[in-house]
Amino acid sequence: MTSTKPQELKEKIVGVVAGLPTLFHDDYTINYEGMHEHVDFLAGHGMDVVMLSLGISELRFLDYDEVKAVTRTVVEAAAGRLPVIASTAEWWTGQALDFVKYAQDVGADGCIVVPPGNPYTTYNPALHDDTIYRHYETIAAATDIGLVIHERNVPGRGGNGGPFSLSLVNRLADIDSVVGLKLEGGDPYYAQALIRQTRDRLAIIADWGPEHFLFVHALGVPAFITGVGQFAPQVSSYFWHALHSGDLEEARKVANEVMTPYYGPVVTMDWVAALKVSMEFAGLPGGPMRPPNAQLTPQQRETIRQAMRETGLLPKG
Repeated sequence: MTSTKPQELKEKIVGVVAGLPTLFHDDYTINYEGMHEHVDFLAGHGMDVVMLSLGISELRFLDYDEVKAVTRTVVEAAAGRLPVIASTAEWWTGQALDFVKYAQDVGADGCIVVPPGNPYTTYNPALHDDTIYRHYETIAAATDIGLVIHERNVPGRGGNGGPFSLSLVNRLADIDSVVGLKLEGGDPYYAQALIRQTRDRLAIIADWGPEHFLFVHALGVPAFITGVGQFAPQVSSYFWHALHSGDLEEARKVANEVMTPYYGPVVTMDWVAALKVSMEFAGLPGGPMRPPNAQLTPQQRETIRQAMRETGLLPKG
């Protein structure tokens, strides 16, 4: 299979992006059939991009061969109907490069690059920016796939999860095959400066809920990551199209009456576990978290069910 060229991927990162959870059977083996069904559902119901990522896809809890197999499954399920963005984990440069080559070979359209953190020192631009830059530069020089910046160091593996310096992001954005950025944080001042400086070079994907996207979309951000869209893609798609067409009142209505009331109780739980339970209630494959992640309690599951019913995401009855 042939990967989309980097600039073509940049043009396709528009609209609603689903960050895919890895689905497991009750014995914690990977439910590849369920993942195929989920991607097929999303592709058939208006999702614009699907993406694997360090957090929601539980890459820390998969071995290397499993990460490859999950990536291949998602690409095969998408079958060219929508772009697929894979992701590295916190691997050293050689392993990250090996994986990006693999993702390219199986037909992924892009790949998030997550640099490994240093467990002994908090992220410091003066100490770490050059090494992070070389990590991306090495991968870009040996591949033809579009690369996406994971714009902050990872909590627990090198610091507090703070954002990369604007200087580093600007340097990375000048690499030809670096065409996207996953905007993780909710700091409006950092986001505004980053968007202003890089939006002509990077397709930015917002990842901080509908209210944040209401703000950053006006600054030129073309895409956002959805939670509701995992099981109700029509809701996220309607929100995006309302906002993109200039109907701010309708976009606010969807955010205030559906998306935010659902997210309110859900974000007090394990986010990925809550999404899997929501998918299950919507009739999609769900399944457990892989240990040592905790499963949701019966009370938490009922809270999710009620939130879905009250917002119209699940029929009452």
